Amino acid sequence: MKRFGQSGTLVTSAVVSFLLISNDASHAQFFSTAIAINNSGGIAGGQCVDDCNAFHATLTTRFGIQDFGTFGGPASVAFGINHVGEVVGQSDTAILDANGVDYISVAFLADREGVHNLGTLPGFNHSQAFAINNHGTVAGWSYDLDPSNPFRTLPGFQATVWNDGTVYTIGDLGGGSSIAFGINDSGVIV
Repeated sequence: MKRFGQSGTLVTSAVVSFLLISNDASHAQFFSTAIAINNSGGIAGGQCVDDCNAFHATLTTRFGIQDFGTFGGPASVAFGINHVGEVVGQSDTAILDANGVDYISVAFLADREGVHNLGTLPGFNHSQAFAINNHGTVAGWSYDLDPSNPFRTLPGFQATVWNDGTVYTIGDLGGGSSIAFGINDSGVIV
């Protein structure tokens, strides 16, 4: 049985996840987010660590919270989870982009063997994984940031698929840019 508690808290028999939103930094002592859930109740998302000086991707299950850390940078977040509990997302590395502000961030896969850097399409510095199907195929995008304007994505980003150690693009519909947000068990990508 699921019910909603105060402050938008979803309460289930196995998991409690809090989503706190505030524009007052003094109230930002703890922030967590739930982004995806599988049929077993595993929740992919993230939470503040180190007094909210960093943010880590997490998997919350009835057994507790698993922190996936980062690839050396200050932040990571989990965006997708499949039915066996494999989690995908994005993690900062310790390397700054050419603009000197943004960290190089790459897609990751967390499975029973650990957290793996999925890399990017050739020619791109950044990637982000949004979804994983039950066969382990991952969908997301590869992109670059503007070297003179921090936080601005350059055109030409490409929908990216990671499958059995291979990374490839599915192209675009003629506009020059694309992103893959989901993939089902038949391999259909949106």
